[in-house]
Amino acid sequence: MKMLKDKKIYICFFSMITVNILFLLLFFHVQHFVVLIMTSTVNILILYLTINHIGKRLEIISKNVEENINGNNESEIYEEGIIGSISNQINNLHKRNLFMYEQSKLEKENIVKLITEISHQVKTPIGSLQVLNELMLDNDESKRKEVNQLMKNELSRLQWLSYFLFDISKLECGMINLKFTGVKASELIRKSIESVYTKYLEKDIELYGEIVNDFAMDGDKKWLHETLTNILDNAIKYSECNTTVTISTKVTPLDKRIIITDEGKGINREHLSKIFNRFYKIDNETEGVGVGLYLAKQIMRLHGGTIKVSSEVGKGSAFEVIFYEK
Repeated sequence: MKMLKDKKIYICFFSMITVNILFLLLFFHVQHFVVLIMTSTVNILILYLTINHIGKRLEIISKNVEENINGNNESEIYEEGIIGSISNQINNLHKRNLFMYEQSKLEKENIVKLITEISHQVKTPIGSLQVLNELMLDNDESKRKEVNQLMKNELSRLQWLSYFLFDISKLECGMINLKFTGVKASELIRKSIESVYTKYLEKDIELYGEIVNDFAMDGDKKWLHETLTNILDNAIKYSECNTTVTISTKVTPLDKRIIITDEGKGINREHLSKIFNRFYKIDNETEGVGVGLYLAKQIMRLHGGTIKVSSEVGKGSAFEVIFYEK
């Protein structure tokens, strides 16, 4: 019987058997009727104590379960035997429910935070467009051209915001399904340069690709292209005209790296730990919505890699896209 695995219950039943044996031995020395009464009395007493013992323990478990349901108890019941097994299962169920509750609470907080951030980002260009629209109606023809250009800039900002928000929503909801294939670093770099080359020409920034150690990695071409493009786009925003941006590769026994080095403004130490945060911008003067580096870092995380940055104010920054050896 499984119940006999419980030590205290086992002792009770063992005592009952022992007493019965003793009374059987006495059976041959005293009257049958007296022995029968004594045996029955002792058996009933032992049975009562056993049931009472089980009842008290079940009452403790019941109280513990009720408190767990109400969220007022974090204690655990340590028992042995079949009742101990039930207690452990109840404790495990409570821990699992508590974990799921905390996860649900965290996800809810993240959703609220995301909605708040999106609302803030959308309000700014919409508010600007409303003001510009009024200026467009009130000003003469000579001013309208200037106002029209400002409106185009704000609409462009909204367009970029919607594009990035779409990617963020897929990322946050776990809807990004990576299609891993063999990707060569040189091909990835070449296509990323092509995507941003016209922007570099507009600021007379020279873009060099130094592929000394080409390598291949397993990854999703589309999303890795997104990662490099976002970093290159960030380099344009924070670089002065007539400077240089270099893309190089590095292979070590532990990892493979694509390194993007610029001669931009550099990043203060106080900002270095925050630049990969969602919607974080070092200043409000630079165009963009502050999600490019966030997306890049999250995409690399899904690839089992990371992005590291080093920077010196007034000299520039270096972003290292790292693929760890598996």
